[in-house]
Amino acid sequence: MTRRDQTILTGAEQQALVLIRELRSQIAEGRLSEELNLPARLAHHVITLYHGHAQLRMSRITSELGVSMRTLQRSFHKMFRMSMKAYQIDRRLRFAQYLLSIDPKVKMSVIAKHLGYDDPNVFERFFRDHVDASPHAWSATERARRLPSEFRNRGSSE
Repeated sequence: MTRRDQTILTGAEQQALVLIRELRSQIAEGRLSEELNLPARLAHHVITLYHGHAQLRMSRITSELGVSMRTLQRSFHKMFRMSMKAYQIDRRLRFAQYLLSIDPKVKMSVIAKHLGYDDPNVFERFFRDHVDASPHAWSATERARRLPSEFRNRGSSE
């Protein structure tokens, strides 16, 4: 990666910057709580909205938050009792699991794209590394776990 490439923001990062500016404007107008203006809270909010998007590098948007990356990391950990990286991973996994659980036929490429992966294989490796199962295996296990309770609920309502 050349020095020039390092300054290029991803689409997710550009959108996050616009969102942060809009939120700060709403806070200044009194439409949102001043509490959200804390850099760690803004970072938490952005990560949550973007489901821990893989292409959302917080280091690229810290200048908009008005703090250094290290200061943001410290305040995030102090406020939320976990690192930003751990929170991004958690959000990404939970969103992937949600997508897998609502539609068993969803393609891995679709989920990967939603989470910012250009290569579905990279997403599958990420998922396997953190869940100890492939997305397909996890989805099948989740369906099997839910299926009996769905049938029990149907039987009692009829």
